[in-house]
Amino acid sequence: RGSQWLLRHGVAGVLHPDDDHLDRAARDRAARGLADSVTSELRLVRPDGESIWVVQSLRLLTDPLGGVPQFVSHYADVTEGRLAREAKQ
Repeated sequence: RGSQWLLRHGVAGVLHPDDDHLDRAARDRAARGLADSVTSELRLVRPDGESIWVVQSLRLLTDPLGGVPQFVSHYADVTEGRLAREAKQ
């Protein structure tokens, strides 16, 4: 998947279906002003179908001139650490 595909589909196109509620909850918290930035750990699905674990940092950007608010997200791959923690349990 290239950048153009991701721009058309957004995070919903790569979000693991079982973690959709985590993304929605993060966006809801930010939209309601409960937090400036929301961080959560969730899974994304790669093009080959494999899931990876990421930490999502999400922030709502508002336009003081009344434009449409937009979410900005940063994702960091934490798959190795997550799998190591699970192996210890």
